[in-house]
Amino acid sequence: MAIYGGRVSPYSCRPVSGPLIVQMMGDSITAGPLTLGGWRAYFLYLASVALGNGGAVGPGGVIDSMGDLNNALYGYDPSCGTSHSGQSGSSAAQWITNGWMSTFNPGTVHIGMLMLGANDGGDLVQTATDIMTLANQFFSLHPMANLFVSNRLERSFAATSVMNAALASQVATARTSGKNIVLVDNHAVIDLADTTDGLHPGTFGNQKLAENWFASVAPYLR
Repeated sequence: MAIYGGRVSPYSCRPVSGPLIVQMMGDSITAGPLTLGGWRAYFLYLASVALGNGGAVGPGGVIDSMGDLNNALYGYDPSCGTSHSGQSGSSAAQWITNGWMSTFNPGTVHIGMLMLGANDGGDLVQTATDIMTLANQFFSLHPMANLFVSNRLERSFAATSVMNAALASQVATARTSGKNIVLVDNHAVIDLADTTDGLHPGTFGNQKLAENWFASVAPYLR
């Protein structure tokens, strides 16, 4: 059983021994190009370097279990019991309806990373509320983990400001109540020029995403 630091934020979510298990949850932006792993592959490399594993991804370092892809290149290890869950086309509401938070979190997770909302209609407070419902489900499964939640990226076809403001407010309230949750402002670092189609980041955009995710996660890897 992994042992963690105290509950004062930021606290260490690094296990005393064994691999750091990261669960990345979201839609097609999280799934990324299947041959490259999108921002996930580069993030795992950065985390591995920070942990002194020389960039190695796998059982001795940092693991992102890949579910149905079963691809060892990105750290898949069936013994971990977790699965990567970038579900293309999925909305936050769909995740709730389908019960996917439980489906994709059957085993130990040290760090959760959640990015949803791209496929939810409109620019609504309800999307933020749905994401926080999923965050609470995550904590019911992993009460000692840290959860990093991204706001919604800029989209060419719909606004983002209402949903992102509501999410920032709700995450701040959750932190005040003692939840180990962190808002990651990926909207601030990705613009439409970083995308291939007004929504999905290209190669450079995915690198920027990975670096911004890592900047938020790094203090918790001490």
